[in-house]
Amino acid sequence: MYLLRVSPLPPSKPRYTHSLPLFAQDYSPKVFRNIREMYGIHTDEYITSWTLPDEKLVAEEGAGRSGSLFLISSDNKYMLKTIPADEVNTLMSCLHNYYQHLVDYKTSLIMKIFGVMHFTCKGHDMHVMIFTNVCYFPHGEMCATYDLKGRVPKPGKALQNTAKIGTSYIFKDKDLDRKFFVRLDEKSSFFTQLNRDIEFFRLNNLMDYSLLIGVATMPEDNIDYPEWQYIARSSPSKGEIYFIGFIDCLTNYGMRKKAANFFKTALWTPNTLSTIDATSYAERIKYYLFDIFDATGDEAPPALTRAARANTNTGLGGDDNILLEKKVSFLETKVYKLEEQLQAASTLLMQVLQEKNIDVPADLIPVSSSKAIIQVSSLVPDQ
Repeated sequence: MYLLRVSPLPPSKPRYTHSLPLFAQDYSPKVFRNIREMYGIHTDEYITSWTLPDEKLVAEEGAGRSGSLFLISSDNKYMLKTIPADEVNTLMSCLHNYYQHLVDYKTSLIMKIFGVMHFTCKGHDMHVMIFTNVCYFPHGEMCATYDLKGRVPKPGKALQNTAKIGTSYIFKDKDLDRKFFVRLDEKSSFFTQLNRDIEFFRLNNLMDYSLLIGVATMPEDNIDYPEWQYIARSSPSKGEIYFIGFIDCLTNYGMRKKAANFFKTALWTPNTLSTIDATSYAERIKYYLFDIFDATGDEAPPALTRAARANTNTGLGGDDNILLEKKVSFLETKVYKLEEQLQAASTLLMQVLQEKNIDVPADLIPVSSSKAIIQVSSLVPDQ
């Protein structure tokens, strides 16, 4: 259960000619305040960051398909994003676990959420979430930014994966033609935290998240970065610094996603889908990230193409045969789960058809996704 603080915003000198009463609901304000303070952010500093001039009070649509609007703070440290109500419900349902995870592992790669609010104005409502900017870097520009889910692009979709925000490109899985080389002395802590965060997602039934990686040239001077930001460094000869964080973490694998998985598996192979159960998603992205991250000494490592990477078995530095056995075991487990998911989706499909008053024979149980589509199409009357 979570607390709401509901209040009309105090009247002040209107910045615009036509002002309307605006009501705000603040979700679990004490919890998010504690998170901010945990990372050394005081209220006055936080408010100052969100003091924006009029010309910057314009939200921009993100590069994804969600249609969310984004607004960035004046110092570029924080971002505001509109989110649907179901994502708010997902966050609130696991807020205690999320908070405890950050308390236990302050260096978590998971995006740090600093507030969630619900605004209502003249019958229209909007949910917004405030969180840290993973790629905050005031000392230069990013050389490249990658948003990775660990899946293979669907056939015919490869050219549509690269996203663009303003003049900056955010590259997707299909664009990746390199590895990221973490310093030897940071290898252990990095992979340990990576495992912890992925396990958190799995235990809370979360999927469809991605790892955002910002690549920049390593500054010559030592720089203090915010406590909430996760930084990894390459070898001196490579001269790169990585800004890393899990984003888009609020998708729950519920009945709607199960139904989507049921139909999508009829069209594409599972390794191209982001709509898969939380355990399968966690295993897939973990092996993928273990593959693209490596540890290095002082030598500058060569880039590795996606095709070449597909023919290698790189992991945490252990025996490649052990990793291969784990991958095989993972695939076997997925085969068994697929049958369970198909049965669940079939049941859901029958319920929907019955709710639509479509006569469904009792013995009409789809045994495969392709057969299900054929059977359903034969039941729906022509318009």
